[in-house]
Amino acid sequence: MKMSQEVQRYGLDSLLLKGTVESIVPVMQPLGGSMDPTDHRRVRYFQVGLRDGSELLARHVVMATGPTRAQMANVPSWVSAIGENYPEGALQHTVRLMHHLPLSQTSQTQGQQVVCTEGQRVMVVGGGLTSAHVVSIALQQGASHVTWVMRKYLQLKQFDVGDVESLVGRYSHVEHGIQMDGRPFLLQFYSEKSLHRRLAMIRQARKGGAVTPEAYAHLQPFIQAGRVQIQTHCEVNEARWCYRSQAWSLALTTGGQWSGDVIWLATGCKLDVKQDPLLCDVFKEFPIQVLDGLPCVSESLQWTEGCPLYVMGQYSALQIGPHAVNLAGGQAASYRIAKHIQHQLQPQTEDQRHQSHKSKPEEFVNQMHSLMWL
Repeated sequence: MKMSQEVQRYGLDSLLLKGTVESIVPVMQPLGGSMDPTDHRRVRYFQVGLRDGSELLARHVVMATGPTRAQMANVPSWVSAIGENYPEGALQHTVRLMHHLPLSQTSQTQGQQVVCTEGQRVMVVGGGLTSAHVVSIALQQGASHVTWVMRKYLQLKQFDVGDVESLVGRYSHVEHGIQMDGRPFLLQFYSEKSLHRRLAMIRQARKGGAVTPEAYAHLQPFIQAGRVQIQTHCEVNEARWCYRSQAWSLALTTGGQWSGDVIWLATGCKLDVKQDPLLCDVFKEFPIQVLDGLPCVSESLQWTEGCPLYVMGQYSALQIGPHAVNLAGGQAASYRIAKHIQHQLQPQTEDQRHQSHKSKPEEFVNQMHSLMWL
């Protein structure tokens, strides 16, 4: 179902606002001189600043964006080693496409996903679904040839986690030091109290970027026709920009060479909540533990007590699991956040308090099973 249909179905027209968030600033409640150490600092409201200069006030904020800010782009080391100056549009990262960023203040192409111009030779670096989308857009925009480079093999999967059977499987085995003891993976994950061990389980289940079979099927005719060349187990060793020909000359780890006009980096973003510019003000007021870039938020996905900012997507992985970035993980996160906010706004009844004492791991597993098999 399209977003517009969902908006109409639930009458959300008056609640939707189009804009790009530039800052989230917590405005604190006065402490009132209390000497009680159990008195936590609390956010009175958040000031949410938009790119157009306007500002929104909110008592609760849900951050469902992921690490896709331009400052967090994962740029390969060979890029910084390029000695020559080159046109800005000749080498770009896909974060520009995600936010439809213009190349300059005077660019008239804002809002358009311009990957190349007709007849250009394009290289796309990366093996995930975003790279497949960029290859497809380049072909639509008339690229004469696309070289698709990835450091591993091309994975075709519906999800970018390990096999579903290993996620909810029943077989007893050991993988990378993690005992899969016959209980479903999710129950084992949610029962695990150590966040360090949860992080190890996330690393075990997530096996890098993947392309959906549908996306690959769309590109297959172009691959067979020779307009798209896939180079697996391949990386860029060195890149040089030639002023005279206005073209790239690249040396690859396979020993091959590539000459072309445009390079797109579909290499993802660095997952580090401490480096996320949207969260810098929140982190100053409420510094929390971070493991390998992931914030250690509560079960309800709240940043911490007294700070009603909630996270979804990759930032919720230590609570939701390795599938946090997928649709089922998003639905599970939405359920937890909505339930927590509702409990804060409405006093709990005796029955609700009794329900809250039920096994959390079992509740979360039942939730995920119902979502994963929709």
